[in-house]
Amino acid sequence: MKIMRFFGVDSASAMEQVKQQLGDDAIIFSHKNIREGVEILATVKTPGANNAPARPTRKKHAAPKATDHNQARIRLHAHLLNLGLGETLAGQLAYESRDINFSTPQTAIRDAHAEITARIPTTKSNLLNAGRRIALLGPKASGKTTTLAKLAHRANENDTIEDIVIITADAAATSEAQSTGNKLHKQLATLAMEIKVGPMHLGATLERLANRPAWITLIDTPALSQHNLRNPAELPTVGLTTEVENYLVLPADQPLERLQAIARSLTNQIPLQGCVVTMVDKADSLGHVIATIIEHQLPVALWTDGPDIDSHLFEARAKHLVEKAVAITRNKAPRRTPMESDRPGYLM
Repeated sequence: MKIMRFFGVDSASAMEQVKQQLGDDAIIFSHKNIREGVEILATVKTPGANNAPARPTRKKHAAPKATDHNQARIRLHAHLLNLGLGETLAGQLAYESRDINFSTPQTAIRDAHAEITARIPTTKSNLLNAGRRIALLGPKASGKTTTLAKLAHRANENDTIEDIVIITADAAATSEAQSTGNKLHKQLATLAMEIKVGPMHLGATLERLANRPAWITLIDTPALSQHNLRNPAELPTVGLTTEVENYLVLPADQPLERLQAIARSLTNQIPLQGCVVTMVDKADSLGHVIATIIEHQLPVALWTDGPDIDSHLFEARAKHLVEKAVAITRNKAPRRTPMESDRPGYLM
């Protein structure tokens, strides 16, 4: 059995080379992304390589051919890219996973969704318990301040919380909140006590509130800058004597490269308890957020959409996130007339 190596700028061009040289009976050994594009290792079964007599068995259905598996892998890879997962995760699932049944494209997609669900970490505890100090870290215009307001609104419904404190250490937070309308600040005034401090005075303020176990403290931090991403240890909520739980805000309307860059800079550099997904209502896909969460193993606490203080704030469930990603992609897809490539068995 001779294994051949094929290169292409993308999966489609590499697979076309496989088909041209090895035909429909090609067996794919591996598919991976490299700096120059995509590398595929493939072969064809050598005639007479396995001539041992097989035991007679009863089969209701013929076993799928290798070409059927290849077609299922190609269809699955295209589906995962369409979800927005990116080449790395899509390639791993379509060409390297051993837990996916490639008998048909339908079974492959079903099993891939299940594997994605299993890979998504989520937080196990209620974010809004009395005594906790929650800080949201995120880039500019990520919905960080609005999400804090939603958290305050939700905390107000918790009978175990005596009082809600919002510490604003972000000079730009006021203008960001006002851009969503004065309604946000008016509602917050009835829900929480707001303390505005500079980043340097955050630690002292938290120490003064440390003897209030029935309170919950929500911290609005300055928007992440390039300096913060290069020097995450200098963030105002890092290294405090009073324990603070840091959650990274992942806006779903940002591209994969941007989310990956932010997560890469912070994870393993500062203590992060998890993440909150925002801007879901403005996203064209959710796969890029899921890919970032999986790659950097950021437990998801909540996801949110809508700009109003009382709009949707959901506890994160892995299966629900995958279903939401599929629904967003399906709703965004333009309608088209059936094509020849839609026929079952057609190999793209």
